[in-house]
Amino acid sequence: MRASIGLGFAIAMIAVAACGGDDSDGSALGDGCSTDVDCKGDRICVDKECVDPSGGGDGDGDGDGDAGEGGASGASGASGSGNGGNGGSGGRIDDPELEAACSANCEARDAAGCETNLSLDQCLGQCLIIDEINSGYCLDEQREQYACNAAGGYTCVMGYPQPQSTCVAELTELSQCQQLAPCRMFCDQVGGECAPSGEECITECQAKQTGFEDAICGIYYSQLLSCWAVNGVQCDGDRPAVGQCGPQVAEIADCIALRNTECEGYCWAAETLGCGSTGCVTECQAKVDDTSCGSYYRNVIDCSIGSSRQLNASCEGAELVPDATECASQIEQHAMCMSMQ
Repeated sequence: MRASIGLGFAIAMIAVAACGGDDSDGSALGDGCSTDVDCKGDRICVDKECVDPSGGGDGDGDGDGDAGEGGASGASGASGSGNGGNGGSGGRIDDPELEAACSANCEARDAAGCETNLSLDQCLGQCLIIDEINSGYCLDEQREQYACNAAGGYTCVMGYPQPQSTCVAELTELSQCQQLAPCRMFCDQVGGECAPSGEECITECQAKQTGFEDAICGIYYSQLLSCWAVNGVQCDGDRPAVGQCGPQVAEIADCIALRNTECEGYCWAAETLGCGSTGCVTECQAKVDDTSCGSYYRNVIDCSIGSSRQLNASCEGAELVPDATECASQIEQHAMCMSMQ
């Protein structure tokens, strides 16, 4: 199984890096770029890859992120504490004060004169969409962090601009807001249909987010929440439908399997898809513990939740069933072993 380490609520973290001290060219999602702001210089984000501007299509480098593609998502934008907000459902987000603070931070960075510094024009260009990157969440906290960095100025360390002020209070507030943002985004989307509404939803969501035995699995759960929010949460009865977020579900299930048992991860996926049962772990463990064919069944589980960050299983009735195409060889080997007993 994979032992990859994912990022936390990466969509929010893009905003910290956009006009801060990181000149890297990559994706905050860990799987290609999300918006033009992820890309260095004049490059733009097309199909999750940073490329030179082509002059056509939606990826024209103008920073007009659309909903679900790094711009204003369908989630209702909640700034800071989540009350009120700068953006509405499906609307563009505009926070001139945040853009101004980001611009002041860019000018302070540029004044340091570091050789490897992002050009002033590039940094200012990123500020035009900085208020849209987080879909309207944590705007107040991000503005205060930029303002603090700008006021303290920058110095060059090994050629890179580094803020002279620690801005501990501002960074703490921003971090706390970003940690809560995935649940806020999810709860704003779900609207009480397949989860509680309001603060009850956020409390329940946070309990799930922090309830994993290993914090890494909680980070992966934040990614699932963000995926649901960006793609629009659809309800399947009393639970959110997995939809396009199968890879995130697989990541969490594999994380649980690596840190606990294969069956706990497999059955967590079953529960999330809506076909879990109280006896799932016990029944699965009996197959894994089989001295003759247990190793083959482990391979089936690994294919289902642990291969190439894909969820290769679905519910058939009340049971989670491995994909007959993707896991054909593993299923066949286990069936052959069982037939020989």
